[in-house]
Amino acid sequence: MDLKNYTFIFFILLSRLNSTTLAQNLLDFLNFDSMKEKIDSIVATEDANTEEERETIVLNKQVNQDYTFQLSNRIEYYVKFEIPDSVIEEFEQDPEKHTFQVNAGSLDAEERHPVDITVRQLKRIISFQLPHVERESERLLFRSPEKSVDFCPLSKLDKNATVIMTIATSSRKEVHVAVRVLIKGKHGDWTKNGDVYETNTTITPTISRIRYFNSDLVDSKYLRVKVKMRNRSDCLCSIISIQDPKCPFYDTIGAAQRFGRWATMLNFTTIIIDKRDYPNGFIIVFVASATDDLCNIVQDENRCHNFNANVTNPRKRLNVQIEANGSEATYAGACMTIIASYGVIALVTITISIIEFKYNYEDFQKFKVKMTEMEAQFREEFNKFGERIVRRMSEQSTPTKSKLDGYGVRDGLENTIDPVVGPISTKFNRESNKEVNTNPKTKEPPKPKESVDENLTEVTYTVRTNPEDLTSEPGSPHHQEDNQKEGQGEMVEDYHEADYAQIATAAELKGTVFQSEDEVDEKVATRLKTDLRIPDLCKKLDDPTRSKSIYQKSELYLGIALLISLYYSLPVLQMVFTFSANQKNTGNQDICYYNDLCRKPVSIMRDFNHVFSNLGYMVFGALFMFLVFLKKWKYNSFLRQNRLKEREYGVPQQYGLYFSMGLALFMEGVMSGSYHVCPTNITFQFDTTFMYLISILMFLKLYQVRHADVSANAVGVFFGLGVSLILETISIIYSGPWFWLFFCLVYVIVIVVAVVHGYNLGIVRYDYKILYNVARILWLELHKIVSIPGHPAIPRVRSRLVCLSCMASVNLLLCIYFAASRTSGASNYLLAIYILNLAMYFSYYCIMKVKHGERINKVPTLYSFLSMLCVIPALYFFTQIEKKTEISPAESRMLNTECIFLDFFDGHDIWHFLGGSGLFFAFLTILTLDEDLKYKRRKSIAVF
Repeated sequence: MDLKNYTFIFFILLSRLNSTTLAQNLLDFLNFDSMKEKIDSIVATEDANTEEERETIVLNKQVNQDYTFQLSNRIEYYVKFEIPDSVIEEFEQDPEKHTFQVNAGSLDAEERHPVDITVRQLKRIISFQLPHVERESERLLFRSPEKSVDFCPLSKLDKNATVIMTIATSSRKEVHVAVRVLIKGKHGDWTKNGDVYETNTTITPTISRIRYFNSDLVDSKYLRVKVKMRNRSDCLCSIISIQDPKCPFYDTIGAAQRFGRWATMLNFTTIIIDKRDYPNGFIIVFVASATDDLCNIVQDENRCHNFNANVTNPRKRLNVQIEANGSEATYAGACMTIIASYGVIALVTITISIIEFKYNYEDFQKFKVKMTEMEAQFREEFNKFGERIVRRMSEQSTPTKSKLDGYGVRDGLENTIDPVVGPISTKFNRESNKEVNTNPKTKEPPKPKESVDENLTEVTYTVRTNPEDLTSEPGSPHHQEDNQKEGQGEMVEDYHEADYAQIATAAELKGTVFQSEDEVDEKVATRLKTDLRIPDLCKKLDDPTRSKSIYQKSELYLGIALLISLYYSLPVLQMVFTFSANQKNTGNQDICYYNDLCRKPVSIMRDFNHVFSNLGYMVFGALFMFLVFLKKWKYNSFLRQNRLKEREYGVPQQYGLYFSMGLALFMEGVMSGSYHVCPTNITFQFDTTFMYLISILMFLKLYQVRHADVSANAVGVFFGLGVSLILETISIIYSGPWFWLFFCLVYVIVIVVAVVHGYNLGIVRYDYKILYNVARILWLELHKIVSIPGHPAIPRVRSRLVCLSCMASVNLLLCIYFAASRTSGASNYLLAIYILNLAMYFSYYCIMKVKHGERINKVPTLYSFLSMLCVIPALYFFTQIEKKTEISPAESRMLNTECIFLDFFDGHDIWHFLGGSGLFFAFLTILTLDEDLKYKRRKSIAVF
């Protein structure tokens, strides 16, 4: 007999000893195909003989009793659990529905030869095995020797409501199985604590539970089912399903996801129910999963294996609460309170605006007289100063009397100190830009005309050196000082005052930026000045040939914003309402991310309170546009009635960006409300798009006030907004290292473009040499600043240069921070970038106003204070997360919080209220910030 025959006999013995699995594994290893076929045939014959020899024992048992059955592969049980008359009489007194619960367990059952149990009641049949084992590859996930199932709630108990159970096993050795069938009623499940109905239960991957609830017990249109994990509970991903109270119900994971209204849960979940959907009450089905795959957990710290170390039979202990989700009085009171608040704010701001936007003809006259008085006073003081200079020069030079006869102070100044003192009194005609000198004989300027719109007299004096230097003669201390500075003379003599009145001269730019000095026109020469005034950068407003450029920098913003709002909002509304309808129709509560602890549905609005709280954006946006129209109408009417020229006084009035800001605020309410119809990671960008636009428009309006000719074109600005949205969309799909590298690259390019535009002011053409040419001008300016420190001719560092340097540095630091953090999603980062840059430029603008002697009136100060009063707490509530779309719905529900305002609104709603109000007051701050300049000559208003 060879080795193969001995092996065959050995395998036969293994199969006889109930080791078929081991025998087959050895056959697979040895690859004895023919021997394997013989073994399979023998095992099949043995199993058939066993089935023929198996004895079926039929028993009648009663419910609410514990029983133990002993079985093997030769014995099976057919057990009928009947309801005794005493139990029927007991539960007949309780009109509520009753539930049958079957519990089975066996410590002897083996995974290789499990116990098969089939349970039937009326129309429902359930089959399961003991022990229940789940594995992932070779790793054991879950093993339980017990199983518990609930059956349909019954309205009436009688003799027919029996439970039939079949118990069998293929094990050759005896196995003990414990079985108990229970009947549970309402009083065994729910307890009432005030207005809250509460119950506890425990589930495992093999034990599902149901609870029936009569919805008529709660006097409210909407019910809130709140399920939370109790203390000393193991972590299990589970499903909570709300189903109709009828047979069959579905207590497996796959079936629960196909039928009923369900949501995944880790340690907390809430489901809002409309009583109209369940007129006969409902049942709550609790089903647990042995793995975390069902919950799609994103954050590693939330994975259950972190909490269930060395636990092979985890149990999830739950607490269930059902209560009203707000009454009609709560709904009405909360909504009316907010609407009344909006009404008060509208009334107050309209009243203030009517008073603030008031223009008096007499105020222009007072300003004119004041300027004339200041001019006369300054002329008198300067004449006295000139007389002292002439007296000193006369004493030193002792001129003959004939040379001085017939000369006044002015004549002496013009003939003796003209090289060192500029023109004494000069008036510029605004229409012709021609210089008109005063009468040298009368030493009085021409009398100003009575009409307010005529040009006011302006006096400019330029003193190029200290008056004491005029007495410097050979041998004097001043002359000795001059000799000591001869070593520096070679450096100083090449510099003249005209060189420092400009950033760079035409001669310095010849051959690089410009081919010849003739190319430098009046516009470029003006913008090269270090001390710019409003007329220097608003020449296009008075030039009919540049009306298209002005339109693109102002009114075109409103047109593009209207088109974007229309074509952007329609697909958004269609998408979010489709998502919301899918959640209702499929029952899948994981589609939309809500703060279910504070969700107040109304009709098709499944999250009405979060949609309603966005009404403030729309109200304030429309109100701001009305106030802008009011200002425009009152100002233009005043100009027409008094025949004044708008370009002579105050800052240029351009309203296109103002109206665009109001529209953007209105659309922010529409888009944010649309997002809250069904919040998801995809729809989140709808909530942020117009926040980006609002920040950009506010920044641009502040810049446009004093830079009308060089403010940004509407097409370019909206193109930049499109780039932001592209980056946001990419970040939703992928937020890895390559994305942040691309993000930072785009960010740096934008920083460079913005700095170049802010520094250039249209001096150099935008072509391929723009970076080199602007760098050349910057180098020339810095060279003049640092070449001879302390020299009086050297200009101070311009505030524009400081502002651009600070903002560029801050943005570069932000870029580095974003690249280092590499968190998922770029939406909040983009919003932070826009808001931070706006805050920096607004602060710079206010500081420069004060520095240049301008006032910030009480009205913009009040609006600014109100804006900060709203924005600071709003930012706090914004950081209090009630949900998070970047993680799974089950994880997001752990962040849900209760309503904190009027029992109707949560922290995010307060962010909407305060954020909308803060933006509105910020808009009004910008609208009224330069009202102190409305009576001031435009030529005397600085550009910064």
